[in-house]
Amino acid sequence: MRKVIVLIVTFILIAFQSLQAQWEQVNGPYGQEVTCLLISDSIVFAGTNGDGIYLSTDYGISWTQKGLLNTNFYCLTVIETNLFAGAWGKVFISSNKGQEWEQLIIQNLDSPVLCITFLDNYIFAGTSGEGVYLSTDNGISWTKSNSGITNDFVRNFAIIGDTIFAGTDIGLFKSTDYGVQWTQYNSELNYINVPCMAVCEGNIYAATNQKGVILSTDNGNNWNQVNIGLNNSHVYCLAVSSNNIYAGTSEGEVYQLTNNSSSWTQINSEIVNTSVRCLAVNESNIFAGTSGGLFQTTDNGSKWSPTLLEKTHINCVTFDSSNIFVGNNLGVFLTTNDGNDWSQLNSGLINSQVGNIALCGNDLFASIFIGGMYKSINYGKSWVQINSGLNQYPTIRCLVVIDNNIYIGTNADGVYRTTDNGTSWTQLNNGLTNKWVVSLSLSGNNLFAGTYDGIYISSDYGNNWVKTSFTNTCVYSMIVQDSNIYAGTYGRVYLSTNNGQNWQQLDTLSTRKNINCLKIIGSIILAGTSGDGIFLSTNSGQNWKQFNSGLINLDIRCLSVKDENIYTGTNGGGLFKAKIIDLITSVEEKGNNINDAISINPNPAHDNISININSKDFSNSTKLYITDLSGREVLTIFEGIIESGNKKLNANIEKLVGGIYYLVMQSPTARTTKMFVVNR
Repeated sequence: MRKVIVLIVTFILIAFQSLQAQWEQVNGPYGQEVTCLLISDSIVFAGTNGDGIYLSTDYGISWTQKGLLNTNFYCLTVIETNLFAGAWGKVFISSNKGQEWEQLIIQNLDSPVLCITFLDNYIFAGTSGEGVYLSTDNGISWTKSNSGITNDFVRNFAIIGDTIFAGTDIGLFKSTDYGVQWTQYNSELNYINVPCMAVCEGNIYAATNQKGVILSTDNGNNWNQVNIGLNNSHVYCLAVSSNNIYAGTSEGEVYQLTNNSSSWTQINSEIVNTSVRCLAVNESNIFAGTSGGLFQTTDNGSKWSPTLLEKTHINCVTFDSSNIFVGNNLGVFLTTNDGNDWSQLNSGLINSQVGNIALCGNDLFASIFIGGMYKSINYGKSWVQINSGLNQYPTIRCLVVIDNNIYIGTNADGVYRTTDNGTSWTQLNNGLTNKWVVSLSLSGNNLFAGTYDGIYISSDYGNNWVKTSFTNTCVYSMIVQDSNIYAGTYGRVYLSTNNGQNWQQLDTLSTRKNINCLKIIGSIILAGTSGDGIFLSTNSGQNWKQFNSGLINLDIRCLSVKDENIYTGTNGGGLFKAKIIDLITSVEEKGNNINDAISINPNPAHDNISININSKDFSNSTKLYITDLSGREVLTIFEGIIESGNKKLNANIEKLVGGIYYLVMQSPTARTTKMFVVNR
């Protein structure tokens, strides 16, 4: 008897597990944003934006992720035998070379820790907005140390002897008394952003965002530009190895200054269209962390190769019948085999930070950070800029295609539309008093714009706008299902059932994060957040539960459906997918009494289906129809009054291509769906 019970329990567990939809990571594309680097005791450490810290013990051949998922890191440094890492509002410390980490809270700090250094027994932390913090007990407690500092954005430190230098957004400060008092230099560095400093043989090199590299040979009293051979004045980072200085720029260039010479030599060619954020050098190994991945050279720059490939920021996803296109901080990538292999498609792009992509017919459109709009007529093989009519390089937040017209929402420039496939753009801001447009969506003949100050509606495709009753809230996402309009804000989803005239707050999600994206699959609503993963509702948003099994990064940027899969792009964890049939089945098995109103046989089906209807919830005028995964109606089966009781209908579906569909039954007071599969 015991064996029988065990077998039954095991069967139930297996059956239960099989009903749980599971996210799995797609292979590639590469492009993880690396924000800080450190080489210590022959170990390379890489801090990322959103995916914790990686380490390599073989100089970049292989990498290991050491916890701290969903954490943005801004700096790494070694103090005696401890490794310190700066994050948002806190510092992490490791005493075993990055294998384990302990969190050190900086009391009342609500900004990133951008830099950490030490002088004798004093540890200094520079922050983005709250100046300098000081610890004398190895990071256990912290106090502010800002006397004399007139800018609170402290980006880096340098130390010579007993003097500590602090680089800020308005120049350079120094302290000779362990941070008790700071004094600003009156020099070449006044009112100049200083993102990085490096010390070599007693000389201080300061990277700036306007004047290239500036050098002091007398402890900071006098400064002179050292820019011969440096073709870019926006220098983000510096590194020192022996007597050589290395500089990384905003345009992906890496330069070398050898033996204190006065002329720079460019030593890279493969790093293009992406800013170099950090550098680390150990003998012949040079690592460059960029907004689009980590690159490495072992021959002093003759050849660079990407490393740390497996995860990336995914800003957007679109697709057609055979291709999946992904936009990230390293450009546009294409896969034709569901992510097994990827091709980079950046020819013609002057900047690779792709925020949005969309297909209009056979043409592919992409928005670029500080680059405007681009178009490709050959599926991304080459791109041309299409900015006629746009204000120069607007920051584009959203891109939608509606009836062969393309709309974009921007920061501060409002809405633009093109009706000629990108040849020219027209600004559509009449009545749009808030021009920070984050989301756009169409319901019937009404176009909705989600802004920093609520939602606007246009009944003439954007020519004129009227503000709705939804105000004083930033709307990050919107989606339409039938007559329902859903809007995602900070931690909440709102619903309008009357074309935006009135809005109701749905059950509050257990999150204090932005709702970055919304997706509807049949009767299921998915909400992607900026740090708590994905939430799921099966009852029009009245209740929500998390749907994160298998996700290793919970900062969700986009949701998209192709064939039988749903894809989600994360901010640092790469691209994930889940099978829709598993998701639907797991939800339906948990029970929804209104779903009992219809059943389909057979399922999977081929040419015909038999539909059983229990009409107790549908006594009024009812429509029965079939949609594809995008919600597009593909077949109407019945429209009229369904008499009380049970009813049976037959439908011919031989014209439907193979795939997943939804049978929808809808009346003025009720709606239910049932998923089914067509085999061909």
